[in-house]
Order: sequence, then structure tokens, then C-alpha cells
Amino acid sequence: MLENIPLLMYILSVIILCITTRRDYSRVSDMQTLDMLKIGQRARVLRINDDNPALKQRLLDMGITTGVIVRIDKISPLGDPFCLELRNYRLLVRRADVSAVEIEVLP
Repeated sequence: MLENIPLLMYILSVIILCITTRRDYSRVSDMQTLDMLKIGQRARVLRINDDNPALKQRLLDMGITTGVIVRIDKISPLGDPFCLELRNYRLLVRRADVSAVEIEVLP
């Protein structure tokens, strides 16, 4: 019986790890971010991921706010940065930054 204790401890630690790091994957398949758009596509900003408060504030300061309509004007040849058109101006934003912006694609 005592020889099974390490195995039981391992199983228990895996279960605890799974429970504490559980994520809600139900909406991941439906979620689209700004970096997924192609040139010329338009989208409405739904929310900005707040994992990084400094990044969220920087995007808000640049005018990327909830409800704003954004169009991908250009993407550099290497895929970074993106040239966005919003609020009658163009804005260059890094791919890592636009990946935090959740969107709804418009027709």
C-alpha cells in the first residue's frame, strides 16, 4: 500500500493543476482578433484583452476603443506592423499588439 503513495501524490497533483489552470475554451473558437484579418477587411472592436493593462491603455490612447470600426489598410511584407484605418486616420500597430483586440468581422 505504501508503495502506491508516490503515484497517488502524482495523480492528485495533476488533478489539482488541471483544476487551477482550467480555461474557458468554449468561446475560443468563436473569438477573432484583429491580426486574423486580411487587407481590406473591416471589423468592429468588441473588446481589448486586459491581460496587459499597459498595452490596453496604449491601444485606448491610440483610438482603438470598443465599438470603433477598423479596416486593415496594409500589412508589411514580413507581416509586422499592420496599417489600420480608423476614425479617419491611419495607424501603424505591431502584430503582437493587435492580437489583443477581439473583433467582429463586418461584411
